[in-house]
Amino acid sequence: MDEARLRELLDRATRDEPPIGPIAASALQAGIRLRRRRRAKGASACAAAVAVIAVAVPAATTSHHAPGRVFGHRHGQTVYAISTTAAGNAVTPIAVSTNRPGKPIRVGDSPLAAALTPNGKTLYVTVARPAAVVPVSTRTDKPGKAISVALGPFSIAMAPNGRTAYVVSDLAHGVVTPIDTATNTAERPIPAGNQPAEIAITPDSKTGYVLNQTGVLPINLATNQAGREISVGAVS
Repeated sequence: MDEARLRELLDRATRDEPPIGPIAASALQAGIRLRRRRRAKGASACAAAVAVIAVAVPAATTSHHAPGRVFGHRHGQTVYAISTTAAGNAVTPIAVSTNRPGKPIRVGDSPLAAALTPNGKTLYVTVARPAAVVPVSTRTDKPGKAISVALGPFSIAMAPNGRTAYVVSDLAHGVVTPIDTATNTAERPIPAGNQPAEIAITPDSKTGYVLNQTGVLPINLATNQAGREISVGAVS
């Protein structure tokens, strides 16, 4: 089954009453992610893999790798594993020193991706239902109030300056939603082209590059205005 059909099924099931169960939703989202990764491979160096595990370590060893991400974290060494299972949907903190999991943090149905602030204080987790981003305090491992975003939050990236998180949504609208990390409020969504998948942000936090179905779209993050799309060849 191709990605378009999977997206159609997930969109329809999300709107139906009674709504789709979390396991079925997770399966559809996993199918979409798999096809996106195949499509994105080789299309652009700007596209980062969806983070299904967020690793928090001291800033001195900060780096990036796939399929997870490693983030600076001043509170110590912790791995945050995102999972959608029959037992529930949660983010589970794991102490690196003992390799023991902590109490799962419930964030909503079908958690998909995560981004950590540069100071390590807050982990932002996207969830499919309700379509939202949930901020989690890494000091207390407590979730905060969910921040509503456009339907189908697929991936999330944190600006290096830590002021804004950018959520890519593609099911109802092809948009990128900025989230002010100081207030945890969503700003006006930015049109991001046809079926956006990922966003990469320059180190100076001035430009975001969104990989979509037809190319790479640069966005001026000071004005939230999209520039001219960059063709990188057929994305299939």
